[in-house]
Amino acid sequence: MPAPFALAAALLLQAAAPPDAEFRDTPHWIRLPTPAEVTAAYPAAARSHAVRGDAVLACTLDADGWLRGCQVASEAPADKGFGQAALSLAGAFRMSPLTASGASVEGRPIEAPIHFAPGRRR
Repeated sequence: MPAPFALAAALLLQAAAPPDAEFRDTPHWIRLPTPAEVTAAYPAAARSHAVRGDAVLACTLDADGWLRGCQVASEAPADKGFGQAALSLAGAFRMSPLTASGASVEGRPIEAPIHFAPGRRR
């Protein structure tokens, strides 16, 4: 019996900030999707062919650091459901509500690239 697909999520996520912003004004991640959540989101259309894919979400942070108003900025390949899979994970991400300098993250734009890859459970 084929092993279920696991999802390797390379979550290279960072908040958008002006080029001259100091590191202390960059929020940090306090919640990312669990491996089980990412595995559950892997699109069925890609699973049947063991297809790798990528999606980028464009979102805004709310006052509590949750992603809001997310849209798929890009996905590849376009016909395998990776954009929708990434959208289904948006609620699992949370950033610190304040930066190290005490600034609120509310309204800050963020891009969240997510890499999906099939794998095998051991």
